[in-house]
Amino acid sequence: MLTALCKESFERTYWSPALGSLAVIVNLIILSFAKKIWLVYIASCIGSLFFITLPVLRSKLTRMIEVDEYAIVFIGAGVIEVLGHSGLGIAGNSIYNASMNFFSGLVFIVFASIGLLPIALIGYLAFLERHASKDSNVEARLTYDEDMVRAPLLTDIISGVNKVPLVRPMCIRYFQWTLKPAKIIATNCTTTTSIVAACQSYEVSWNNHCYYLDGSNGSCITGYSLATNAVLNCINSLFIGKNYRNTTSNDCCIWTADTYECFGFNVDCNNPGPFTEAPILGGANCINQVLRYSQQLTFCGSD
Repeated sequence: MLTALCKESFERTYWSPALGSLAVIVNLIILSFAKKIWLVYIASCIGSLFFITLPVLRSKLTRMIEVDEYAIVFIGAGVIEVLGHSGLGIAGNSIYNASMNFFSGLVFIVFASIGLLPIALIGYLAFLERHASKDSNVEARLTYDEDMVRAPLLTDIISGVNKVPLVRPMCIRYFQWTLKPAKIIATNCTTTTSIVAACQSYEVSWNNHCYYLDGSNGSCITGYSLATNAVLNCINSLFIGKNYRNTTSNDCCIWTADTYECFGFNVDCNNPGPFTEAPILGGANCINQVLRYSQQLTFCGSD
């Protein structure tokens, strides 16, 4: 609702839970006026679409919290679900008994009105995620952290010692409304060779290497290995018009050589190619994620 009011495009992954919630509302409205048994069956069929809502919202929730917070969050969600179900049952019986003499379907109308609340919340979350993704694409930059990395000195190169420390970089993280760029090693996004690698149609050629995206759960084909977030930051726009190498992903966050997944697709999340957008830093809420789904989106480059 808020996304529509603000003339923002509604994030595609939110359509499923919104549709499920709307199906429940339609189901309840039909039941409130149903006088024929066939209307009850139609209402039940429409209401069954609600099954798509909770799995999608739980998937969204896993991207908003840390791995070590899963247990407490889902325990809390389960408790709220049980208490809510019991509370609505008690409230429904009370409303039905009080309204049975003048409108027996009033309880369904009341519950349908309550059903507007999750749709409003879904719209609000979609609105926030859309703006968070835009902010990460415009404002976030991969920058050097002087405490973690420095360029090798000439004496280091001569002596054959590279003193640049190896670190596992974090991505950006959102704390309420504040965008905080975390520590991450930057890569100079300039062409260092005039040689152009002969790459496949689904690959991006850069600095005599070929790079591709695939739903391969962290695995790369022979002759390729996981590439870094920093490299992906340099060439992400070149993936527009490309396809998955072989397998469509089932999660939007991109597994790289770094510990944390920092990049993700918004519009093209888990959809067959060709890609119509570039994977962006913080896209699809991929912020310091460590996700390992069976077809996790993976970024590979030639050795």
